[in-house]
Order: sequence, then structure tokens, then C-alpha cells
Amino acid sequence: MQGLQDSIGDQWPLFICWDVRSNYSMERTVTIGIDPHLGPGLEAWKSLGIDMSLVEFIPWSPDLATCFDDEAGRITAACPGLIVGVEHVGSTSIEKLPSRPAIDLLVGVEHLRDASGCIEPLKVIGYRCHGEDGIAGRRYFTRSIDRRCVVKLHMVQFESEFWNNSLKFRDLLRADASSRQEYSEAKQELQVRFSGEPSAYELARLEYEHAALG
Repeated sequence: MQGLQDSIGDQWPLFICWDVRSNYSMERTVTIGIDPHLGPGLEAWKSLGIDMSLVEFIPWSPDLATCFDDEAGRITAACPGLIVGVEHVGSTSIEKLPSRPAIDLLVGVEHLRDASGCIEPLKVIGYRCHGEDGIAGRRYFTRSIDRRCVVKLHMVQFESEFWNNSLKFRDLLRADASSRQEYSEAKQELQVRFSGEPSAYELARLEYEHAALG
């Protein structure tokens, strides 16, 4: 993410980055253009971006919630009348969990067909639609800067199985310290096994999640 200040500082309305603390292997630093309207929270947006060829983690930071709030506001403003719910999911939503450095948003629409009306508005604010991307009933979007993914957006029918299971797993980890520790250890073991195989890592991680939900 180097050298973006000159090239995109005036082109993007908002950047999705967060602050980090050390203890886990770190993603390479993302450097972004500075937009004046980011205001005092700018520091919270400076350190994310997934290298899609690697599995690397950043530690949790309280600034992640602020970044989620900012991006959720941009998404709902871009798609008025279409989005009925936005939730922060994935490891960046769980205190003390290491995570890959991209924020996960769960976005609910009343009917999946409404997702079609969100494609162009989201494209305007920097997203790319990947269709289902292997998961039926989902529309998957990413936002990248300099070929590094900074936001992963999962659009599904509100209160569908995908929606409910995503929140159930998140809330389990938030509420139960033992489950959270076990998941953290499992993620780090999988990182060692699949450090250069992100797809294999994600499949194994999903298997763990499904098993945890019973």
C-alpha cells in the first residue's frame, strides 16, 4: 500500500483502515491518501489491507468498531431504501482476537434480488461484486486499495440462515472467553499450516465455525 497519497488522496471518499497493537504476525503497513473529512479518527484507518497470497494477522484494536461504523454509514447512504441491516462480523468484531486485516460487514436486504440494485451504487464508492463466490444465497463484495483487500462485504437476505449463523458465531465468541481462546488458538494453528494458501485456510476456518455452531 505504499505511495498512494499522491495517486488517490483526492479520489476516494473514505478509506477503510484501522489501528493495531503488536503480538501477532503483522500485515505490511497500508499507506493511504489523507482526506480532510476523515477528521480525528484518521489514525484508525492506517493499517489494513490483505495480501491475497498470504495468511497474516493483526491484533484486535478498539478502533475497529469506529471504522465499522464509518463504513456501514457509507454503505447505507449509497443504497437508500435497499439495506435493512448492517452488522460487524468476523474476527475484527471480537475483542482480543487476531484477524486478517480486512473488516467484515454483514449486510442484510429484504430479498436477495435487492442486491442487484446495490451493485452499481457500491461500485461508485469503491466496491467490486464477485457474485456468490462459492456460497449460495450470498452476494460478495470487496473493496481494495492497491490490490489489497480492506473490506469484505457479505450481502444476504436479512435473517436468513447465513445471517443468523454469522451473528450466532460472533455472539458466542463475544460472550464466552473459553470459546474465544479456543478459536484464537485454532486460527493461529491454521495460519501456520496454510500461511501461503489463503483459500485452504478459509475452508478450514469455516469448517471450525460450522462445527462450533453444531
